[in-house]
Amino acid sequence: MRSPAVLLASVPLAVSLAAAPKTAWVLNLGGLHDPRSWAEQGVGIEFDSSGDLLLSFFRCASGCRPITYRPATFPPATAFVAVLLAGSDGHVIRKNEWPLVREIDSGPQFRHRSRLRALVGGGFIGVIGNRIEILDSSFKVLRERCLDCEYQDLDHFYSVVSARAGQLAMLDRMSWTEPGDHHHTEVVDVRTLTAVDAWDATSVRLESLRDDRVLAVRRANRPSTPSPVGVPAPYQPDEIIEKRVGSPWQQTGLKLNSGYQARFVGDDEIVWTGNRGAAQCWAVIAGARATGNPVCYADGEADFISTRPADNAPIIAVHLSSLHNLRAALDFTKGTLSWVVVHDLSTGRRLLVTRKRYDERDYALSSDGRYLAVLTEKKLEVYAVPGPSHSKK
Repeated sequence: MRSPAVLLASVPLAVSLAAAPKTAWVLNLGGLHDPRSWAEQGVGIEFDSSGDLLLSFFRCASGCRPITYRPATFPPATAFVAVLLAGSDGHVIRKNEWPLVREIDSGPQFRHRSRLRALVGGGFIGVIGNRIEILDSSFKVLRERCLDCEYQDLDHFYSVVSARAGQLAMLDRMSWTEPGDHHHTEVVDVRTLTAVDAWDATSVRLESLRDDRVLAVRRANRPSTPSPVGVPAPYQPDEIIEKRVGSPWQQTGLKLNSGYQARFVGDDEIVWTGNRGAAQCWAVIAGARATGNPVCYADGEADFISTRPADNAPIIAVHLSSLHNLRAALDFTKGTLSWVVVHDLSTGRRLLVTRKRYDERDYALSSDGRYLAVLTEKKLEVYAVPGPSHSKK
């Protein structure tokens, strides 16, 4: 068991600004498809095990822009599209489309972003229509399994988490018809698509999978009614828990403030992102590089969206946004400013900072930490990440 660590009173490290980034290559998306036909919340990119880029999105026949903003509703998607791009220059290696005959048209499935994930050993795993499938590098189906085939009328929505190493993946099923958005999770062997472990939970959020280790956050039981005026509510931090496949959950002694994420970043390391007062911070809280000292941005400078650690290098990409601008305040439909910062985990130094803009859709960091890909509304940009080392120590 790791020694306890609570990130509530740590001293932030100073971080140095990186030079303006230079793109390795840029791809205009208009040559692939009219981006206006893409589901805005369903676009995803990630690097595969060979360093090539997987771009995937939902395509609508009449445009996938939201019909209304409150509440958000979407036209039905007619196809799921996957494009494999060469990591060296962005040329199209192959492309495939799957007709969607049972896609939900209300939007929740889109929010899972890409439903196709790269596997460490090559190929891809994903949920397409109502099946989970294993595909080879040419998008040929090797194995598949039907999901909810006997329950056609249930509102089940699936997402897949591929392992950072090993031959396992997590398949998460969320049921909107049950109180608390009930989750049923399976750990599946990608060689057979059979479940090797499964559990149900409403208060445990899955975070990361590496080999046969699962990382999650157990939410604290907080009062549903506010405290009386003048009486501060006792703070109950959330807790990082982990388990080996086939074994019970174990406490780690690591507790988190609200507004968090926890990710495996090495063989025995965990990185945390969240709030420290009004500032947004991240820190390595377990493993060889653990210091307990968070790297923080200035109060009010940015809000975290997500983090993407490199699989085989001490590098992490952090996606940030800001609401502190006049345009966002006047018209929420224009979006917010967002950008990506790449850090060295060992020193906290900023290696690369992309420019701030309103139309970012997704980003990805290569497994060796050498390249950062940023997807905007009209372009895919790939940056070379500067740094003294890109190999795992």
